[in-house]
Amino acid sequence: MAKTFGWEVPFYENQKVSKRRSMVEPKLADLIREYNRLDDELYEFGKKLFEQNLRKKEDAVREGLTNLRAIGNIERLLAIKHVRRKVLIEQDRIRNMTSQYRVVGLMRRRHAWLAVTIIAAVLGAEIAQPVMARRRPIEVANAAVQRDLVYKRVNDIALTLDLYRPEEVSGLLPVIVCIHGGHWGAGGKEKCPAVALVQDGFAVASINYRRTTTAPFPAQIEDCKAAVRWLRANASTYHLDPDHIGVCGYSAGGHLAALLGTSGGVPELEGSGDNMQYSSQVQAVCDVAGPADLLAMANLGPKRTLAIEGLLGGPPENDKAKAIAASPIHYVSKDDPPFLIVHGEGDRVIPVEQGQRLYEELRKAGVNATLKILPAGHRAIQTDALKDAEVFFDATLKKH
Repeated sequence: MAKTFGWEVPFYENQKVSKRRSMVEPKLADLIREYNRLDDELYEFGKKLFEQNLRKKEDAVREGLTNLRAIGNIERLLAIKHVRRKVLIEQDRIRNMTSQYRVVGLMRRRHAWLAVTIIAAVLGAEIAQPVMARRRPIEVANAAVQRDLVYKRVNDIALTLDLYRPEEVSGLLPVIVCIHGGHWGAGGKEKCPAVALVQDGFAVASINYRRTTTAPFPAQIEDCKAAVRWLRANASTYHLDPDHIGVCGYSAGGHLAALLGTSGGVPELEGSGDNMQYSSQVQAVCDVAGPADLLAMANLGPKRTLAIEGLLGGPPENDKAKAIAASPIHYVSKDDPPFLIVHGEGDRVIPVEQGQRLYEELRKAGVNATLKILPAGHRAIQTDALKDAEVFFDATLKKH
């Protein structure tokens, strides 16, 4: 049975919401679970195909490099470029090369192309994503969707969001920003269970942000704040309510959602760019299985350690100041928005103590905070938390 901690807030007794939930929830939950199951199977199948293909490419690369070494002077072969071909041809003409020398010249050019092909194969293997494993966007009935809206540009990188809205709009729509998980280095905006809340009268903006493979912290939170500012700047275009914007995130996305909620007005995390005249503060936060104190996450296994090191650009113990700066718990204050923290009792990826500590610090500061501990693990909690998120956002973002 779920454990609930927090004040006895009246919105959990909203009969109208409860009635609507009782009609919609069973079918909606079953559909989401089935979608997640099929999507995970598809992802794992595509991943296996990709890994098999990658192993074949690696074998081909090794064989090609062995052949090139046998020819000798691989660096000279790799340096052959289009601009040097005329020079080589002129050298061949001047030397009146014999038939045997012509064959050597031909082989030299052929292996130069082989070297280029091998390099292209290696680079392609590093950046390619398995087609079968790509996450397909969630489709929502009776929703208007604008995909790949650019909310920020960083150098040559276009950061985008997908905006879901009810087809029939009457008045301004409260907004939920959805931040995906994936240990800050993977995942994407295509998989956001919160888009189902469009059916309850919300606009949902599912965002991408710079991964740790592109830039370390604070790039990720700067992008999230930029997305909130973009939504406010374009509120009139999309019939959004700029005064009622909430955020929901899972795992690494939960960390960024919580950080977005506690670090409002912290200049070091605001970043730069367009729309800086607009606020990046949010009015409600739903943090699902997100880490809150990165220093306390050290030495919890290689996968989590590598993820945190990727975020910080190194081990947290080597730069404790940066680990603290990236921790939502560090910025808790009395003016933070309402929080709903949902965590799985059996979470082996992000310990439940992380959610409990954040909840305790919020309560100490006088923030309206609720902690829900569900009998679930790390992955299952994402779908199970949707029910509580709907009620929470109904109470905090909608005008009653």
